[in-house]
Amino acid sequence: MNLTNNVSETNASEGESKLWLTVSLSNQKYAVNCDYVDSIFQLQQEITGLPSASGEIVGVINLRGMMLTLIDLRRLLGMETLEQELLEFESMLRRYQQAHMDWVRELKSCLEDKREFQLPTDPHACAFGKWYDSYKPESQIVALTLAKIDEPHKKLHESALKCFALKDKGEEVMKKLVNEEIQALADQVVGLIEMTIVNYRESYRKVCIAISDGSSRLGIIADSVHAVGKIEKEYPLDKINRSRHVYSLGDMSDGSRALLIDEKQLFTLLD
Repeated sequence: MNLTNNVSETNASEGESKLWLTVSLSNQKYAVNCDYVDSIFQLQQEITGLPSASGEIVGVINLRGMMLTLIDLRRLLGMETLEQELLEFESMLRRYQQAHMDWVRELKSCLEDKREFQLPTDPHACAFGKWYDSYKPESQIVALTLAKIDEPHKKLHESALKCFALKDKGEEVMKKLVNEEIQALADQVVGLIEMTIVNYRESYRKVCIAISDGSSRLGIIADSVHAVGKIEKEYPLDKINRSRHVYSLGDMSDGSRALLIDEKQLFTLLD
């Protein structure tokens, strides 16, 4: 969400004296006033659903002997759920897996039928290569797994050129190269993509921030928690970007920008 435009700077002296907890939803940061924050924990408890509750209320958990109502901030703000985002990421990588298995199958078929091989031999030209070159993972584990794919992926695509360079050696030599070395590289690429899927899902464990206004308590679910800091400048949102639950954009003391959550409005969801 780009809200750099259509906002005007305002006096942030009141905000500067407060501490704010920044959290992430997808690629956007949000800030919660620390005066309301009771605790922060990874959401691992069993959630009891509330069938009659509104969509943003996902259920309740038992937190230290007390029932805590959970609100999914993504749903509340009209965003794609984390589960949907994870499934889309997984589905995309599964297509890349299948594409590389099909690539090897087509190479074998071209050798059998003595046809020209027209699929990419440049590792940066295939759909996965284009995505890989531009993707910047937030998770270090995912980044490390993806880094391991680079070399076998490059060798896999370049192996087609190596294969046809052996044409003078005979079809059997080329077929052996495909069935042994090239197939092994493809299996390695497919396996590392599978590991990326697993690590991506493992790296996104929902975080719950328990907040209280003194009389009521609720838990808000976010993707991750970043830091506690102050607001250097605050920009009220215009009517287009403002919502019932988000009212301003703040320049945080760590150099990032975050949308400010209206905690008082969150508690009205319990009414």
